[in-house]
Amino acid sequence: MNDIEQRIKDDNVDFMEKVWTVIKEDYPGAYYLPAEATGESVAKELDFKAGIDGFIVGDDYMISVANRLLRMDFHTFTIRATKTNSHTTHDNTELKKRLDAVHSGGLKLYPNITIQSYVVDGEFKRASIIKTEDLYRLIRKWDAFEFPKTFGSTWWFNNTGNASFLCIHFRFLKANYPDLKLYGVDYDY
Repeated sequence: MNDIEQRIKDDNVDFMEKVWTVIKEDYPGAYYLPAEATGESVAKELDFKAGIDGFIVGDDYMISVANRLLRMDFHTFTIRATKTNSHTTHDNTELKKRLDAVHSGGLKLYPNITIQSYVVDGEFKRASIIKTEDLYRLIRKWDAFEFPKTFGSTWWFNNTGNASFLCIHFRFLKANYPDLKLYGVDYDY
């Protein structure tokens, strides 16, 4: 198992043991089904093409999930905006693929909800859940200058090695999307 595969496995374990145990109260009787349980080839296609990491499965429903678990202590949704491989910058990333899918008129598959969670030193800190469509429609409005381009406290780009991430503070999302679900401790908004 390479480093990336090990990190994904560790993230899945921490999601199930630390995050799902907190958020499952909003999904009575449901369970979380990681995409890997569908088989390796299907899981790979769901992840790479549609951004689906798993499913919340209830008695009479199924919700597709994008799940980003980070091992740091922030109050943001983070979305990969660019990546660099072999000195070439690519924009075919999470941000572009989800924007395209959400605005495809229902022709492209994408997760029903996006979960951003933080686990630090094995301890659950916080999580937030938003409908993926709502998240990316807000991003589209921001990109079209319908919101002020205020960086630093609301929106910013974080460049880390071979990728840049759009970071959106929970407080901005909560102000523009009152149904945003927040879990955990010490929210700063």
